[in-house]
Amino acid sequence: MDGRMKNISEAFIVKSSSITISKDKVGAGNFADVFKGVLRQRKGDREVAVKIVRLVGGNIGSDFDWLTEMSNEALIMSLHSHRGIIEFFGVSTDKIPMILMEYCVGGSLDIHLQRFKEHILTAERIRYLYEISNAMRYLERKQCVHRDLATRNVLISSDGFLRICDFGLSRCPRVVPPKDSGSSQIPIRWMAPETLTRNPLYSTKSDIWSFGVVIYEIFTCGQKPWPDKPVKWIATKIRKGITPELPKRMPRLIREVVNICFKSDPSERPTFKQVSLPTSRLALNSAFFDRGKVRLCRLGLKVKMRGEMIVISDLPVTLIRDRLTVGCDLFKKCDSHHLIHDY
Repeated sequence: MDGRMKNISEAFIVKSSSITISKDKVGAGNFADVFKGVLRQRKGDREVAVKIVRLVGGNIGSDFDWLTEMSNEALIMSLHSHRGIIEFFGVSTDKIPMILMEYCVGGSLDIHLQRFKEHILTAERIRYLYEISNAMRYLERKQCVHRDLATRNVLISSDGFLRICDFGLSRCPRVVPPKDSGSSQIPIRWMAPETLTRNPLYSTKSDIWSFGVVIYEIFTCGQKPWPDKPVKWIATKIRKGITPELPKRMPRLIREVVNICFKSDPSERPTFKQVSLPTSRLALNSAFFDRGKVRLCRLGLKVKMRGEMIVISDLPVTLIRDRLTVGCDLFKKCDSHHLIHDY
């Protein structure tokens, strides 16, 4: 890796001899492939995802831009810890550069949306929005700008919760930013108008614009905006403030959130703190239960049933109306602990 890796805590430096990498490729990016692996530790073996830089002709020097981006990702991940952020386990630099992180068995959210389509009820889609906005609220507090927020960069963990990943393009005040190069693949469809200029301006407000596109993806079953249009056409539309048509199935309040995320003036867009509040209220009140039998209490994880307050986790599974698809097999009903755990 580059010299910036010396800023990573020694606790995150892993010898390659401690890593076993399988042949199972679980993902691929612009500059790296991700494989399933096992990290051997004193506490026992841990299943991990191993990101390995994809070298051109076996020459590390020719891939300096990608190595710099990978170093940036490792540095930023080492400084942040949140349930909605992919867990970072370390880096290995003694042979081929590698990043070790949490293995998310559910894969990426965009593929999940495309696979389950209409089987994902509105209540569960709202839960996705809450978890993503809550994680981004954490990054906002840390003044970290993701710059590549999209459902392809949201993973589903083994417990069914969402994790934001891919910090290669991110910027954080505690990390000296690498020099931007033309080799980075810019995700035009998710970019805000102010980032599509000669002097692009990235901020948490440009992340908010991307969050608006994420909402669009979630309610269109993983469809990206303007799928059949060329990149230059899309960039021109975005600069003019033209946004993709929202699906009719989108709830009114969520539609209002998207519209304010798509304000052309960044100063008129909300913060992630502001958008996480309505999504959290909807997540707690969006027909997770049969309304004829159970009324959800705004105070927390309790419901009123026949005049008696009952803890959600104690409710019979038969009262749960929504069928979550994350962390479950298709058509298999989850238990109540998967429903609103830790809200």
